[in-house]
Amino acid sequence: MTAIDLRLATPEELPLVMAIIGEAAAWLANKGIDQWSSPPNIHWQRRMAAAIEHGDVYTAGIDKESFCHRTPNPVRSLLAR
Repeated sequence: MTAIDLRLATPEELPLVMAIIGEAAAWLANKGIDQWSSPPNIHWQRRMAAAIEHGDVYTAGIDKESFCHRTPNPVRSLLAR
């Protein structure tokens, strides 16, 4: 069985969050999809920093490798139960 560590992201993890968003944006751009700017602009950095501060971003670790996902508040409510 693989253990997964799921927790709220911290402000110190903003560079990790932005790197993952940057990779996703580059992948989309490579597919001809211009949904996100690549690389993410300062607007995205501010937006994600605010989301982290509000407790809307989680990180998960598997075998010491991290990834993140921005989740809506209803998920946070479910996890807090």
